Amino acid sequence: MKIVTLTLCLLSLLLSVTVMADQRCRSVDIRFENNVPRSIKILKFEYFDDEDDKWRTENVWNFFQIVGATSGVVEETLEYVGNEPIPLFRVHYKWCGVQDSNGQCDSWQRGSRVSRQVAAVPNVARCTRNMNITIPINQ
Repeated sequence: MKIVTLTLCLLSLLLSVTVMADQRCRSVDIRFENNVPRSIKILKFEYFDDEDDKWRTENVWNFFQIVGATSGVVEETLEYVGNEPIPLFRVHYKWCGVQDSNGQCDSWQRGSRVSRQVAAVPNVARCTRNMNITIPINQ
């Protein structure tokens, strides 16, 4: 009986640790810095889940637009990486093919580009609620 009780206690502890390891990281402000010389539309981004050794994807609804060399912020909940460091990001975006005199885009380039540089975000602490992450976007 003691062995069964001890086994159940250990199993319960193991399951609670596993659940804690795959928590959500809520209300993360992600700032995309546009270093591309044209306006871009952010379509989605990926972040690397080091613990599970896989890329995870977040779609950006309404295709978040950054005009020129500026930045923009989107708030997201990052799945399965609560209290884990996130060392790598990939950003998928379209870029403006033709801009008018006011810097507005007249035609978006067909197809999407994946940022060639995978951004290693310096000094990213463990992902926690309400944290801020800046991701540079380079051509």
